[in-house]
Amino acid sequence: MKLLTFLITSILLVGCSGVQEKPLPPPPVVDTQFITVDCGNPPKRSKVEFRPIFWNWMKDADGDTVYYLTPKGYEDLSFNTSELIKGAKELKAALAYYMDCIKAPDNERK
Repeated sequence: MKLLTFLITSILLVGCSGVQEKPLPPPPVVDTQFITVDCGNPPKRSKVEFRPIFWNWMKDADGDTVYYLTPKGYEDLSFNTSELIKGAKELKAALAYYMDCIKAPDNERK
């Protein structure tokens, strides 16, 4: 029984060693050309400053906690949202500036 177990284990461990694999082809050579681009200065971005928002809370008649904003809180929330949108538009403009700056002319593309 031990001899049979030994033979089966040997065949399973050594069975695939006789299979020859084809060697992998060499990796392709990639010729990289670096270009330097003088983009100058991008459009200036304004500093984004947010107003603090304070949430008020109270207990209602059932004992549940209710959170609310005052009219000033809603105004500050609206201001912060508009500042966030303005900052995102300025970042998009800077990104578009750089993308236009580094874009290769059609005759240089291969």
